[in-house]
Amino acid sequence: MTTHGHTGWADSIIYAYDQQERLALISQTVSKRSFGSGSALDFGCGTGDFSRLLLNKGLTVCGYDPFVKPNIRSKKFFYAEKYIDIRFHNHDADLALSVTTLDHILDENELLEGLRHIHSSLKTGGVFYILEYALDSVSDRKKGFQRSGYQAFRTVREWNNLLEQTSFLIRACPKSGCFVIPRFA
Repeated sequence: MTTHGHTGWADSIIYAYDQQERLALISQTVSKRSFGSGSALDFGCGTGDFSRLLLNKGLTVCGYDPFVKPNIRSKKFFYAEKYIDIRFHNHDADLALSVTTLDHILDENELLEGLRHIHSSLKTGGVFYILEYALDSVSDRKKGFQRSGYQAFRTVREWNNLLEQTSFLIRACPKSGCFVIPRFA
């Protein structure tokens, strides 16, 4: 059973600090836009910390995670264990969120498939907030950030390429995360 959310921290002290910082950052970021009573996809929802945050902001939330089903009882929360179960397939979501989940999809084709599902969930004008680890260059992998069986440690350039391949346009990428929007033909 996962007790430390989707980030998988084994040290509860580190997790307690780290997750609170992430929640505060996402809360602040989401609050800057008005989603009203819109809808959101929490991709890699884990135990549901971010889904709860989005619910508290008035959004209807679909939490996708193939490994963990959050214990959330709300008429505005829907769980998806498989891509096919994601509630928003026809560009219905106002917001998609992925927090330290995508870099754990090691196979590039699987990652591209996930990004395509995220893209297909967003309506025109919807936004995708992504918070991931990113190295500045490939040479940083030689400094202790080698790919592992758990995390890819992709570079900023690799993230840009993957997002562009799935028709996302990066609007801002501050040190604290990325604000990404889908491009529609």
